[in-house]
Amino acid sequence: MWPVNARQVAAFIPLLVAVTYVLRGIWSGIRYVGLGIAVSAFTLLGFFLVKDHFFLWMAVVGGGSLILASIWFRRV
Repeated sequence: MWPVNARQVAAFIPLLVAVTYVLRGIWSGIRYVGLGIAVSAFTLLGFFLVKDHFFLWMAVVGGGSLILASIWFRRV
């Protein structure tokens, strides 16, 4: 089982990051779990529903999640 096209690769990497956030959240706190679930949900939503503009979608989801998480974690 491997990614066979660029869209699958572009979805696989953020899903790995989301799993890392969830695993980190087990030890660090619920905020990481929420962020991981949100990133994975938006990635899968874009993969299945936004096929034509998926790479732009992932740029917004990936960059936006990093920016929002840094603001959210800084306030704690």
